[in-house]
Amino acid sequence: MKNFCILALAAVAVFCLGRPVFPQAPAALSRGDFAIGSVAAGDSFSKAVKVFGKPTLVKTTKDEISGSEVHHYRTASGVEFSAADSPDVPDGRAIWSITVSDAKFATPRGIKVGDAKSLVINKYGKPPSQSEVKTEGKTLIMLDYSSMKFYRALVFFVNKSRNAVEKIQAALIID
Repeated sequence: MKNFCILALAAVAVFCLGRPVFPQAPAALSRGDFAIGSVAAGDSFSKAVKVFGKPTLVKTTKDEISGSEVHHYRTASGVEFSAADSPDVPDGRAIWSITVSDAKFATPRGIKVGDAKSLVINKYGKPPSQSEVKTEGKTLIMLDYSSMKFYRALVFFVNKSRNAVEKIQAALIID
């Protein structure tokens, strides 16, 4: 009789609430997910300047795979990005990578520096790759959402002791 009552209550709950409520899995990554502050790897240099502010050139390097000169910049707010010449964007220079380390800029799914690791996993799912790196006396967990389908990477660096996002990087994958 007790089991019948529990089943009857469950049936009434399903009838009243519609279908059973389970946490929804995050949507699959799309090309638009590989952005920070509305700028994605592959966007124009001028768009990055408009969103992140006027940068200072830090250095220029040569990419070993593509042979391209890559210009590395930093803004007053600490946003770092790199860009290389490209005929695919209106101003002739495309963003290769973006790294942010403050909460001013969020990803398209709303993740920003300071958010908990659990929120990243809630919004993006379990990362295809996860590793630890030790830097500046601390351990960071890298949640890597790279996609060869889009030739893009989105990496969340989580401070292991605080369990919070310390920096976010979006980048092109050059092969």
